[in-house]
Amino acid sequence: MSVTIPSSRFFSIVLFASACGQGAAPPAAKQERRPVLHAEVPAATVPLVDPSTHVNVAQAQDLLRPTSEVIVLDVRTPAEFAVGHLANAVNIDVRDASFNGKIAALDRSKSYLVHCSAGVPRGRSLTAVSELGKLGFPKLYHLDGGFSAWQLAGQPVEP
Repeated sequence: MSVTIPSSRFFSIVLFASACGQGAAPPAAKQERRPVLHAEVPAATVPLVDPSTHVNVAQAQDLLRPTSEVIVLDVRTPAEFAVGHLANAVNIDVRDASFNGKIAALDRSKSYLVHCSAGVPRGRSLTAVSELGKLGFPKLYHLDGGFSAWQLAGQPVEP
């Protein structure tokens, strides 16, 4: 059985499968063997740890009442944050190279409501929640639907 690979970026994965006895055809001659880089692995195969409690807008609103000590962690870009954000939110861009260093400096005794723009599976906020969980943050909430859901529900936004 012959398998056609549409993109050479998955070549290493095919070689790995062939080396494990799962591939049907040997690799073509003179093709370079190289390690599979994390960015080449389809997102569905990279597991995310999700230690958060998922909340909707109404539940998030309850978490953020004036006497609450929950900190809003907005993991969108600074440009997105500048257009509008939840009151008193802390902006740490999950795609910034210094993200892990910045979240490591946060107070682990606090509770955090984490959101991005859309709050979807495998999105930026769940990536952030996964990293926070790996660092031992015990009280994490994920705003399902993200900033978009907050706005659609007519909740207040600061410029």
